[in-house]
Amino acid sequence: MKVCTDSCLFGAWIANAIQNSIPKLRDKIKNILDIGTGSGLLALMYAQKNANAIIDAVEIDASAAQQAKGNFEASPWKENLTVYQNPIQQFNLSAKKTYDLIISNPPFFQNNLKSNNSKKNIALHSEVLNLEELSISIKHNLSNTGNCAV
Repeated sequence: MKVCTDSCLFGAWIANAIQNSIPKLRDKIKNILDIGTGSGLLALMYAQKNANAIIDAVEIDASAAQQAKGNFEASPWKENLTVYQNPIQQFNLSAKKTYDLIISNPPFFQNNLKSNNSKKNIALHSEVLNLEELSISIKHNLSNTGNCAV
């Protein structure tokens, strides 16, 4: 899936909120997790606002993960950005790393008419990642004082 309006608006909102509206929070955010990164847009938008943050991005689709990796490598923040090609349900299960901020622009259609494109359906529909699974993944990966934006 390529960049869409809702991702741009969400990315701009979260980056601006943390940069300007919640400056004390910005200084505490060191580790960020982007669930369902796609092309890496949200991770890159946040890296632009906080160049010192370490951002891990998880993407289930191999071609999207490869695109995110290429976008990360072409950015000035490439040392702080890592993409993992995994379902979020299988990410970080044995590791003890937690995140100060988790961001996700998740699939948002439930029981709607689907496309003939299976990759598009994974990105837009909740059949591979539903809200309950996303909530469990956030709870598992979020630090005790962390925040999430969905």
